[in-house]
Amino acid sequence: MFHHTCTQYEIVTADGSCLTASEEENTDLFHAIPMSYGTLGFLTAVTIKTVPYMPFLRLTYRPCNSLKESMAVLERETNKASGNDSVEGIAFSKDTSVIMTGQFVASDQVETSKVNRIGLWYKPWFYQHVRTFLQSGEQTEYVPTLHFHQRHNKGCFWLAHLHLPWADG
Repeated sequence: MFHHTCTQYEIVTADGSCLTASEEENTDLFHAIPMSYGTLGFLTAVTIKTVPYMPFLRLTYRPCNSLKESMAVLERETNKASGNDSVEGIAFSKDTSVIMTGQFVASDQVETSKVNRIGLWYKPWFYQHVRTFLQSGEQTEYVPTLHFHQRHNKGCFWLAHLHLPWADG
């Protein structure tokens, strides 16, 4: 969540006080601000941690064939202290899923033969692409960062096949 990138807030309270809140100062306020919806005061400044932009994501697809395996892979990859910038899973049934892990990389770290520009108009919808790894097994590809960011934006993809039968192929 966005507030996990915040390291400090400056807030003006109802009595006109200007307070700074961080892990070291006004810690109760620091932890309360993200879910306060403005009820604690007017936020005037936020200090956030930034991550340097990388043009690609190395995305590894790991097919799983049981709920137990899916949960084990998801738990292992999510709890790693480092090495994953993204962990996501798509379940296709109770017993089949694909767990995806990603690391942002620079252009010189990309295997160009494995680049997949998943956001292009003629590419399959992301969940359909992911489903293919249930048959083909674990694989890695490189996805441009913007394409990765927009991977789920092809119109209501989860239910579209109900209204557009041709869209599920």
